[in-house]
Amino acid sequence: MKTFGGAAPSLPVAYLGGGRFAASRTIRDDVKIPEGEKVFGAAEGETLLVEGEAGRVVARSKRFIYNHNPPLRIPKSWWRDGVKPEEPLGIEESKNDKAKPIQWNEDSRGLAFGAKGRIKLGTNEDFSISDAGNFAVVFRVMPQKTKKEKAVQKLRIINGETSAIQEIQIESDFYEVLSFAYWVESVSSSLGDLRPR
Repeated sequence: MKTFGGAAPSLPVAYLGGGRFAASRTIRDDVKIPEGEKVFGAAEGETLLVEGEAGRVVARSKRFIYNHNPPLRIPKSWWRDGVKPEEPLGIEESKNDKAKPIQWNEDSRGLAFGAKGRIKLGTNEDFSISDAGNFAVVFRVMPQKTKKEKAVQKLRIINGETSAIQEIQIESDFYEVLSFAYWVESVSSSLGDLRPR
């Protein structure tokens, strides 16, 4: 939820290290505007600490009042493995590295992988390639509800080394959903192993 129109609503997410993420959400969207604030509207939000491997919320920030989209309010104690708020969080993409298994061709708007693997992106599609270039995800930027009751996000995850493509479908009750995708790699989990996420 957000407090007024304009840009598409968003819920921010940050990688904190150690397989943990922070994500903000709206709790209530009809709160009283704080005294002295000159804003259009106000809502109440919180930031969640999510354990990625277990898939559960392990902590919550103090609740806060915000205007428009809920920001991330991350306590310092949540950051792990030397990841700091001011550092890049692994979202930079190398789309033209010729040594990587998956290659992006700007002219054809296509991804090439394996011996004959090819995917051409549609006008409403974008992609994210992992830092090592061995995995990629193709997704719709703005899935919208059509005749069905839900907006549907269809993900295609490409393994550049095997040429396998895995398809995942996510449904939303909202009319339209603005989507982004990033890779977080070589994360040391609580079990002490080292593997891509």
